[in-house]
Amino acid sequence: MVCNKCGKEVKDGELICSECGTAIENIVDGVEKSNIVAEKESTIGDSPTQTKPINRNFRKIPYIVIVAVVVALLFLVIKVFGGPSDDDYINAACQVASNPASGNWVGGNYTFNNGKVVDKDKYGRAIVLLEYDSYYTGASQMILCIYNYDTSQNTFNYYKSREFSLGGYDISEGEINSLKDRVNWDEPID
Repeated sequence: MVCNKCGKEVKDGELICSECGTAIENIVDGVEKSNIVAEKESTIGDSPTQTKPINRNFRKIPYIVIVAVVVALLFLVIKVFGGPSDDDYINAACQVASNPASGNWVGGNYTFNNGKVVDKDKYGRAIVLLEYDSYYTGASQMILCIYNYDTSQNTFNYYKSREFSLGGYDISEGEINSLKDRVNWDEPID
């Protein structure tokens, strides 16, 4: 071995150079330990027991699954707690129109052809337009305001409209706006 500092030859096993006093621990058989470590590290990659680095795309999978679960839960929460759907409002209006006690009974033999939600306000009211055929009146329309709808109990309140159209007459925007005025549209429900 040779001392790194002064270049004097050092006997194997000596820890200090007798010439300059430098520690010899970094030299093994004339080669610095740091070089030996570097050579060993460079050969580790060829070892059959070496594990390969994880593909970074596999690391993204848990995040993708988490995002998908969050989106699904958000959709479920909106569906369950987001209030009644248009179909809920239409079905409620059909219940009112088919119940003689409601005062809006379409009477006798009738068939509901179409129902649509004309408008909704931010307080949960919906104006529903029902189209139906009645044995007595022919093609007709009716508008109702459905509010305070609890989909879990299938309970709701309604305001019965005075606007009926008989024999093919279409309900106008003015009649819809008149109903909105009567139900305090876009104002908090008491």
